[in-house]
Amino acid sequence: MVTDELKAAVLARLAYPQRLIENGFLPRECRVNQIYRAGDHGCESCRDRLECRWLNLLDETDTCDQRSLQGLREMLGFAVEYVVTVALQQSHDPRTCQCESCRWVRESEELMESMP
Repeated sequence: MVTDELKAAVLARLAYPQRLIENGFLPRECRVNQIYRAGDHGCESCRDRLECRWLNLLDETDTCDQRSLQGLREMLGFAVEYVVTVALQQSHDPRTCQCESCRWVRESEELMESMP
């Protein structure tokens, strides 16, 4: 695949974990409205800080041209780890289970392996 096609494929794959993460946030008061701010004590001590930071990075990546292929690969890597964790918490085996999350993990890992 050409670089722009790879970037587009990665961005398309990130939609699924984005929904999972957004749906996984606990309903609570966030004084910064889920806009991660590095160095902010509230953000740094929040239990959702990694997910919130990831979502904010994803929001900053509106087009394929704005992020390097390596940066998108790192974002996909985080998303794979997140979805695997969710699947394992639900007693799924991401290597063999046929649910949407586990299939997403396998397909995303294949995409990552195909990337330079």
